[in-house]
Formats: sequence, structure tokens, C-alpha cells
Amino acid sequence: MRRWNCDEGVRNRNPTLPDGQLFEDLSELPPVLKIRQAAWALQLSERFVRELCATGTIEAVKIGAVWRIPRHSLIAFAEGARNGQQRPTIP
Repeated sequence: MRRWNCDEGVRNRNPTLPDGQLFEDLSELPPVLKIRQAAWALQLSERFVRELCATGTIEAVKIGAVWRIPRHSLIAFAEGARNGQQRPTIP
């Protein structure tokens, strides 16, 4: 499994893996993600991803004040959005 650094991608506005390749495959993400990591992978704002979690659009678990998003939930959301099955909007 490749290691990646979302903070580096956020700072540079260019999601890259350590070897310089563009990040393309969501299956390379860690098994559980933070809001910042999910936002970086989807190229959305952290606030928007947090609201998607709060409304249940992205399946996530809130532990205290912190959201955790399983990789499979993020992949399902991305696949659904790509196929037009769901639109990433807040009700």
C-alpha cells in the first residue's frame, strides 16, 4: 500500500503521492479517513464533506466531535456521483 500525505496535497492544491504521481485510485486510501483526507481525495471543501457526513449522504461515524469515514463509504459515494445516482448537494 502506498503512503500518501493529504496535507502536502492540500498545501500545493495538487493531490500527489510521495513518488510524484497524481492520486487517481481511491482504493489506495487508508481504511478509515478523517474529514480532511476525504475532502482532499474528493477535491471538495472540508465543510462540505462534513455536511455530507452529517446528512448521511456519505456513511460515516462520529466519535466525539470527530468524523471518521470508512474508505468503502467514500468509494461508494464517488461511484454514485460519477454514475449520476446521487448528487452531492445538501438538503
